[in-house]
Amino acid sequence: MIAFFCDFIYTGLTLLTALYYYCGLVGMEKTGFLMISAAFLPAVVLILFTHLPARGRIMLGGIVLISGIGIALAGKASDGFTVTNEYSWIPVVLAISVVSYAVGMLLARISFLRYIAVASIVAVLVLTLLKIFILSIGYGVMYAFGLIILMTAHEIHIHWKRDGYTDEKKHIVFIAPFIILTLAVTLLFKYPDKPYDWKAFINIWNQMTAAFDRISYSFGRGSKTVTGFSDDGKLLSGVEGKIVNVLDVTTFQDMNTSVYFAGAAFDSFDGHEWTVTDDTDIAIREFDAVESVGAIFAGDGKPADYIKEIRLNIAYKGVKSKYLFAPTKVIRKEGVNRRLNVKEKGGIYTFSGYSPYHIEVSESYLKLNTDNLDFYEYMNEPCEISGYDWNEARRYLKYKDNNGPAYEDYEKYIAHIKEAYSEDIVLSPEVVAITEELYDGASGEYEKMKRLESALGSMEYSLSPGEIPGDVTDAAGYLDHFLTESKSGYCAYYATAFVLLARAEGLPARYVQGYILKADKKGNFTVTSGNAHAWPEVYFEGKGWIAFEPTPGFYRPSAWPMNGSAFIKIPPNAPPPTSFDHDDDAPVPADEASLEDVKTEEGFHKVNLTAILVPLVLLIVFFVLFLLISRLIQRKRFEKLSREGKFMSLAKDSLSILKLLNDPLTPGETLSEYRLRIGEDVGEENLSFITDYECMLYAPARDEKINLKNAYDCRDRLLHLLRERDKLRYMIKILLD
Repeated sequence: MIAFFCDFIYTGLTLLTALYYYCGLVGMEKTGFLMISAAFLPAVVLILFTHLPARGRIMLGGIVLISGIGIALAGKASDGFTVTNEYSWIPVVLAISVVSYAVGMLLARISFLRYIAVASIVAVLVLTLLKIFILSIGYGVMYAFGLIILMTAHEIHIHWKRDGYTDEKKHIVFIAPFIILTLAVTLLFKYPDKPYDWKAFINIWNQMTAAFDRISYSFGRGSKTVTGFSDDGKLLSGVEGKIVNVLDVTTFQDMNTSVYFAGAAFDSFDGHEWTVTDDTDIAIREFDAVESVGAIFAGDGKPADYIKEIRLNIAYKGVKSKYLFAPTKVIRKEGVNRRLNVKEKGGIYTFSGYSPYHIEVSESYLKLNTDNLDFYEYMNEPCEISGYDWNEARRYLKYKDNNGPAYEDYEKYIAHIKEAYSEDIVLSPEVVAITEELYDGASGEYEKMKRLESALGSMEYSLSPGEIPGDVTDAAGYLDHFLTESKSGYCAYYATAFVLLARAEGLPARYVQGYILKADKKGNFTVTSGNAHAWPEVYFEGKGWIAFEPTPGFYRPSAWPMNGSAFIKIPPNAPPPTSFDHDDDAPVPADEASLEDVKTEEGFHKVNLTAILVPLVLLIVFFVLFLLISRLIQRKRFEKLSREGKFMSLAKDSLSILKLLNDPLTPGETLSEYRLRIGEDVGEENLSFITDYECMLYAPARDEKINLKNAYDCRDRLLHLLRERDKLRYMIKILLD
């Protein structure tokens, strides 16, 4: 039993340390009783399997096997529903449990591995302090320190000059509660909310990782692109890519909309590929934010009706790119330029080199009330932003002194946008007919763009739209091919068509690539490479840049009540023209699955009796067969014993029954004293075997002197007495003996 508890303590502390480290690494806030129980169950089973005798191992193995069959049947009988659908962490936790069992068993036995484990845990804790790794504060660190102290105490015990009782495993088992208690008490003391920032060490680490990334990137610049984003703007015939985690995003307000993290923005298109020609030093992003807020003040509006400031924390994980990903109307980037040397060219934020891993950026951006009916009216109203309005906007955005874009440069900014992002596109008669029908009756340019967004969103989504013909050499040729022939594509195709059609209407527009996140509430979210996306942005003079979502399956409205109204007035989408084919059976965008959680129908899962009864019947059959076979084997072995062996077996069995009757032999008590003490309670005749048993132990008799029949009778009478006094123990004795 001591060996079992020693292995359990080592395995348990190893498991808890690994479990909390995993939760911190993947950003899980709570471990929870269910997760800890699921982790400990297989570990305990494995430890039991290690220490049980052969008979116990067979029984335990059968229970585990039948339980597995039951789970498999339950999953098959519930139309594909399995526990892992609801708890996706289960496979990982089971793997952690098995590995922790193996590590714990080795640590309990091999000194050299204990030295390695202590050094490794200390290294991880140091890296956690440097914010390079993330280990849950509190319990996770407590278990890690507990494991260190346990292994240290184990080694000290081994190397001490010892006398008296020297069982090291018993030593570990008896000191373990004191170690756990000491660590638990330390958690009662309050630790500071803000840990030491370790800036000097973090800066050294960032410089090292940045240098490593630049070297590794030089050896592997070419990589397969994923949907919508790469460092170039080429439209491919098909897309593919490995799904990896890119960004960890923490939101501090309820979202209920999509967040677009812009990376690259393109201005020129040749029919097959987008390129960047705008290399202006004008702070386009900052001008855009000030212009959008200034327009509200110019119209005597309330900023809360049209915009909301959203604060985000973005941690870069698996992305290697020269771009800093930021929401379209970003207004603040805390500590970015100073530490990472970020520059802006043509409205694009880029690092001086390729972005290092493990950086965190805090950003705030403006969310627009784009789908409220009053916003339509606001966008259609002419607007002239005065110097006063501009300064009010700067004050609202918390610019200090003379920082930020100046009003004197506003006209220059507008002129640059019109020059860099406008294009004279001569549409074919077929496309002209489509757009005339689409825009007929629209109240303004913004409504035209919303109708265009709806029409393109009704088309077919495809990750394999095929090659763009070689005779397509300009914007007009692309629109003819896409709108009248292909009529399908992925996000890059729809964003391109939208930008070109907006420019054909005389509106400056740009093609943007980055990542999209659909967030509902505040909290932590992971952006993967599957969330890569492309979208259009249109410039409305006096109002700023507005992002649109023409890709089928991706549109998500952004609206909230204005002017104290009790409801949100979202206008119905204009019906698309017949030329924009809509396929009701079109496949859901492949990368959309990574953007929205799978919705499950509320209610109870149907109970399938087969999934319950079959494992139950199998378990009963297993126990019956196990007991029958076990009893048969025991009987065969007993029959092969000599008279002396049979007597000793019966005598030991009788003593075990006496123990179940709560009359065990006490330490230091002789068999004669034991017989005198319990004779009145149990019955002297039921203890007559003890005289012969003493003779067998201290003066072995010949077989002919052994009263084997009396041993049988005593055992049977004691069993009868146990049945009368404690039926439960009697049943356990019969079933498991």
